[in-house]
Amino acid sequence: MADQRGISLIGILLVLALVCFAAWYVIGRTATSGVGVLADAGAPLDETKRQRTLADMHAIGRANDLMRADTGRYAPTLAALESGGYMEKVPPADGWGTAWIYATGARGFTLTSLGSDGRPGPEAPSPWTAGAYPCDLVMENGQLTQAPTGR
Repeated sequence: MADQRGISLIGILLVLALVCFAAWYVIGRTATSGVGVLADAGAPLDETKRQRTLADMHAIGRANDLMRADTGRYAPTLAALESGGYMEKVPPADGWGTAWIYATGARGFTLTSLGSDGRPGPEAPSPWTAGAYPCDLVMENGQLTQAPTGR
């Protein structure tokens, strides 16, 4: 009879269980360290919030474009995107937890996030190159008109 060497299914499952346990332990230790550790290390927490805000703005813009294609007009309120079935749930706030500023008019819609400071302004640098971007993020008729470029 031939020698039957190899890895058994039980061996594979044991190794997989050990790897999962190690990952669970490392992730648990990192998560309990909190966001403060990331912020202290200079991690781009603000950049993460900005990227979430931009993604939400794009989703709202696409839903508004769909509504305009169907009805001939942009949504009068953000809630109309939900009630009209264009978005399952409109994010209630930007990445920093500040409510959106949404306005409609004869020229279309404007969606504004007040950015990391939660206050209007400051005026966006032109062009923005890198580093902190404390300015408002503005979308007009589905196009970002004030936002960091190259991100």
